[in-house]
Amino acid sequence: MDETEQTANNRAARKQDLTMTVTGGARPSAEINRPMILATITLSTMVVVLDMSITVIALPHMQGGLSATADQVAWVMTSYIVTMSIMIAYTGWLASRIGRRRLYIASTVLFTVGALLSGSADSLTELVIYRSLQGAAAAPAFPLGQAIILDTFPRERHGQALAYWGVGIMVAPVTGPILGGYITEIFDWRWVFFLGAPLGITSVLLASKYLIDVGEDRQRKFDWLGFIALAAVLGAAQLMMDRGQRVGWFESTEIVIEATIVALGLYILIVHILTSRNPYLPPALFTDRNYMLGLVFSFVLGTFVLSGNYVLTLFLQNIQGYPVMSAGMILTPRAVGTLVALIAVGRLIMHLDARILIATGFAATAVSSLMLAQINADVGVLQFSIAAFLNGFGTGCIWAPMMTLMFSTLHRQYRTEGSMLVNLTRSYGSGLGISIAAVVLTRSQSVAYSELTEYITPYREALQLPDAAGQWSLETASGLAALQVEVSQQAFMFGVLNNFLWAFVAAGIALPLVALFRRDAEAAN
Repeated sequence: MDETEQTANNRAARKQDLTMTVTGGARPSAEINRPMILATITLSTMVVVLDMSITVIALPHMQGGLSATADQVAWVMTSYIVTMSIMIAYTGWLASRIGRRRLYIASTVLFTVGALLSGSADSLTELVIYRSLQGAAAAPAFPLGQAIILDTFPRERHGQALAYWGVGIMVAPVTGPILGGYITEIFDWRWVFFLGAPLGITSVLLASKYLIDVGEDRQRKFDWLGFIALAAVLGAAQLMMDRGQRVGWFESTEIVIEATIVALGLYILIVHILTSRNPYLPPALFTDRNYMLGLVFSFVLGTFVLSGNYVLTLFLQNIQGYPVMSAGMILTPRAVGTLVALIAVGRLIMHLDARILIATGFAATAVSSLMLAQINADVGVLQFSIAAFLNGFGTGCIWAPMMTLMFSTLHRQYRTEGSMLVNLTRSYGSGLGISIAAVVLTRSQSVAYSELTEYITPYREALQLPDAAGQWSLETASGLAALQVEVSQQAFMFGVLNNFLWAFVAAGIALPLVALFRRDAEAAN
């Protein structure tokens, strides 16, 4: 056999291996409908992300309808996110036992049922339980979707495919409040959940027709110790952030216990990964520089997107007094910015260094965060829209290039676990980002309120002006009430500004770290 014939045979063998990997030996590669597989995965993940973000703007209405306090109703979101984050760790093993396609379809069906139950809940307890069910069902969507895309498309088209998939992942969080505002205003907050039913049914039908399995591995054992340790860390950390401000942080026995669980769980998890023969998080994941850097950025990106929705929604409704529908409309430029970025990335990623796109994203996010950290309660719509557009554009530039570089150096056998961990990091970052934003808001408002009230005396020149003396008179009950509202709003504004100041700092730190990524070309060598 001459050299030319040997080369041809080798190429044919590699092509056959790829086809077998994608189809599981069940179908020839000619039957793989890549565009429809991508469309199916994009729709399914978009439904999950939309359901996670669409509830933000409806929370005040749920609070009144269910007679709940502000921190109690927040569990409508955090229960969903935490349960999803924990169950993502279960996805790799479950997919190997029953197959990707079966798991994808079953989880989508369960998610749809959870949406219907959530919309019909009669109490906050029921709603939190049903939302937890939805979160558990939503867990496989991200890691399986990403793994299926990477296995379906050739390596040179990974960046483009991930960019188009990113339309669902990155646009849904910023369009959720807009859609949620319309639905809540026209119908009722319950229809925010009912919307997931027709979208879920459509996803099931598409997945049944187009998704292809990669086979099963019933011999694979699940690492229960590692899973329990990770679940304990995630659950305890979320509880600590949600409850800390309310119970006095480490002055509370509850917070001390939760912090102890986090520390002990991390210790067990790290030791177990390093010493176990079959850890569900392979140590090879943590030795890949691109992958580890991407994990950090994924967490930061998760906190940017959903916490930004949370803070901006509160600002528009509580400070500027916009009704729910108008608040959703004003957030439209953020969604447009993300969509523009994703379309541009899809066209440029095959011709431009991915690191340039990621750096552009963090730079735009930093600039927009700095702009939002300098606004006041009377900011105009145009100035706000420019900052919101840049914010959405920045986050849209980061996702697909980051995923491309992360998985360019990761061996194919670790794709499912790698996809699981990166999506766990992103989704958990979203939940933790909301908790951190709430802590910053509450703490900043409390400190600012105390400092501002020290300056309120009958001798303040500002309070002696004709307009102020009438509106904020210290001698009448109505004047004192109006002054108290004004001071509370100004104090709340400090919390809003501090949140975006922290976002500016995080984006500024991440920007120079982008240079640590190995280029896709370097990774291929």
